[in-house]
Amino acid sequence: MKLQTEGYETKISYHRPNGKVSNAKYDTTPLDDELLWALSERVQHVFRKTPLVEIRISLDGETAHWEFDNWKSFLSTSQKLHAEDSDLNMDEWIHRINSRTGMKEDFLRDALRYYKEMAGDH
Repeated sequence: MKLQTEGYETKISYHRPNGKVSNAKYDTTPLDDELLWALSERVQHVFRKTPLVEIRISLDGETAHWEFDNWKSFLSTSQKLHAEDSDLNMDEWIHRINSRTGMKEDFLRDALRYYKEMAGDH
């Protein structure tokens, strides 16, 4: 990774193992507090109804993509999409997500419970 900052613009260059470079630019101009409050209110109304966790992982010399989306998980490599067993209970999901991402189990338990309650599953 390469980070370049000029004024209120930050550019991040990602150097991939295959030699490709991806760039992303971010505007880091400070925002007005009132605007932040208004945006946070809008976000509350468009919150996802199902959980989503995505992570890129190094696997067999490539960058693979692991995803947990709406109580299903899969691993995407340059070769194929590998669906994982999705018939898991809450503790099994917590363990799987933790083992893939390193996210804390207490946080995962609270977050997944929130989504279950939002869906009416208790």
